[in-house]
Amino acid sequence: MFQISTVIKSLTIGAMVSVILAAAIVGQARAANPLFEVDGAEEYNVPVPAPDQGINVFLQDAFYNINDKQFTATGGSDTNSIPISHTLVGVSRYAHLFSFKGLPKVGFWMEGLLPEITVYGQGFSVSGIGDPLFNFAAYYRPIPNLIIGNQNIISIPAGSTEVSNHFFTFF
Repeated sequence: MFQISTVIKSLTIGAMVSVILAAAIVGQARAANPLFEVDGAEEYNVPVPAPDQGINVFLQDAFYNINDKQFTATGGSDTNSIPISHTLVGVSRYAHLFSFKGLPKVGFWMEGLLPEITVYGQGFSVSGIGDPLFNFAAYYRPIPNLIIGNQNIISIPAGSTEVSNHFFTFF
């Protein structure tokens, strides 16, 4: 059994929603509760499946953040000018891992992600289905403890109006 996580993706989506809403409410861009993450030791230890067998994975990840502090450009704390808000992001994802017979140490990963987003505070509430993301990755395992890869993620502006950025993104 191997562990696969979308901590980075769910934190990235949650951070984008939090920063956009905080900027819209406050009127200027400031950081609210800087996020951190810890990758597990087996975070990217994905196997190269046998060519005649793929691996299908369905996962649900969640992120929760309370924005009750903001920090100025100089790093000072400003707790008076930001309304407290709560951000909850769930990410449902389906991934398919596969390989080809002619590339024995190379694996491929196709994945679809669908974020569910809720942001609320005193006097406001926004929620909906976020923009779907599609991920395609290729990775090479020359030796068991080494993985080299590349991934491409595209976001399609098809989410709920309140939580969509309304344009394609590629990262």
